[in-house]
Amino acid sequence: MVEVKAENTLLSIVVCLFVALSNTFSGQFAKEALTLDETKFFAPYWMTYLNTLLMIPLYPIFLAVKVLFTTAKATDINYDAMKILKNEKGKFYPIPVLIVASILIVYGWIAPNYIFAVSLKFISVSAAVSINSLNAAMVFVLSILWLKARFSWFKACGVVLSIAGVVLVSMDDEFTGSVTGVVLILLCASCIAIYNTSFKKIFGDLNLGQVLFFLTLLGLANLVFNSFTTYMLVKYDLDVLVWEAIPWKAVAGNLAMAALYNISVNMGIAILNPLVVSIGILLGIPISAAVDILFHGLDAGLTVLVGGILISIGFCLNTLPIDEWTRKKPVVIVA
Repeated sequence: MVEVKAENTLLSIVVCLFVALSNTFSGQFAKEALTLDETKFFAPYWMTYLNTLLMIPLYPIFLAVKVLFTTAKATDINYDAMKILKNEKGKFYPIPVLIVASILIVYGWIAPNYIFAVSLKFISVSAAVSINSLNAAMVFVLSILWLKARFSWFKACGVVLSIAGVVLVSMDDEFTGSVTGVVLILLCASCIAIYNTSFKKIFGDLNLGQVLFFLTLLGLANLVFNSFTTYMLVKYDLDVLVWEAIPWKAVAGNLAMAALYNISVNMGIAILNPLVVSIGILLGIPISAAVDILFHGLDAGLTVLVGGILISIGFCLNTLPIDEWTRKKPVVIVA
């Protein structure tokens, strides 16, 4: 039992670090790629499109690992994964419904990722990561209104602190950037909150296989329904892309870190605990700030420091199961 707990603890630490570092450096690589020479390369939509394509092999890899290293059968794994395509009666949804749903899900996924990438033109990565964590507070509000979730004073306080922190961080023009960047990140956080709440409403709780199957389908839907949109944006220079001037190292770094982030997040949620992912995202905030201060020469003032602390506390209150920790357990009296 001790060995199992030790292994879980070690795995939790590794996943937590992977989430934090991949989240930090995917943003740093994206900013480097998109701000190096905007006259020759500024293609946030194209980069988002490529990031989503990398999700296609996730479920096949999972299936191969399960079949090769466990006693599970491929037919059973596929049957369980395909439950997300079935209604309550166990029948597959009609093809037109699946097509419409695929289009909505693809663009619902693309929108916040694209907005985040565009915002990096106007805002520092650390400020973007900090303000974007406000989506946890937004999810709480939407869960109360839409999912009829139980009200929590801890989470309500987290919402207030997060908003106060965002206001303080936004007041530092040098560290944060322009108001345009702040508005874009707030829009990004709103899109993420709506997407996550909608996902929970439709699918409920999924296991790792079902989540990876969903992400693979998302990547395929992106290929089918989003390739033309991406092509048209590049063709008409709405995404500026000169092939000879693409900063491939930064683009490849962003793709690798984004893929690692998606894998780490889904592994953390399904195998360990959502708490591990929350801590990893929280840890990414000071790491991003440290990178910006040390390598990009940004100067964080008192308002940024206080705002960052408030955002971090608010994020903790909105993501950690504090209500469960503080709930009094019934006392069992043994006669």
